[in-house]
Parts: sequence; structure tokens; C-alpha cells
Amino acid sequence: MKFVSSSEARSNLSGVMDMAQHDHVVVTRQGRPAVVIMGVANLDPEQVALGLDDALWEEIERARAGKYVSSAQMKRELGIRK
Repeated sequence: MKFVSSSEARSNLSGVMDMAQHDHVVVTRQGRPAVVIMGVANLDPEQVALGLDDALWEEIERARAGKYVSSAQMKRELGIRK
């Protein structure tokens, strides 16, 4: 993980974007973390969308906690018919 100030990020956005393809970049404002930039150049749009899907991450956390559900229940929760 790399850290850059917001002024550095503004003046060298292209370089920060390049860095983010290899490592997460934390942009700080007044010395405190403000945002994280992560590269997605090697991902397809579906992978990016799924990575940002809160419902998917909730299901992953539930599974990790050992709170499994049946496929029928999952389909009901996701609104899938069949």
C-alpha cells in the first residue's frame, strides 16, 4: 500500500493511476486517509461491478461466518424464479 497526498495526486494523477495498477494507493488529506485508489485495468466490467456489490459482499461475509443458506433460499432472496 502506498500513500500520497491529495496535492501530489492532483499534480500527478497519471502516475498515481499507474501506481494503483500494482498496489492500492491511499490519498491523504491533511495527513489523514481520504480515499483509496485501486487499479482495475486487468479486470472486466463484470468483475469490477461484482467487487462493488454490497449484497454480494454481505453473502460472502455470511458464508464466512458459517451462516449458510440453501440454494432455494438464496434464489428467493435474490428474486430468481425457477
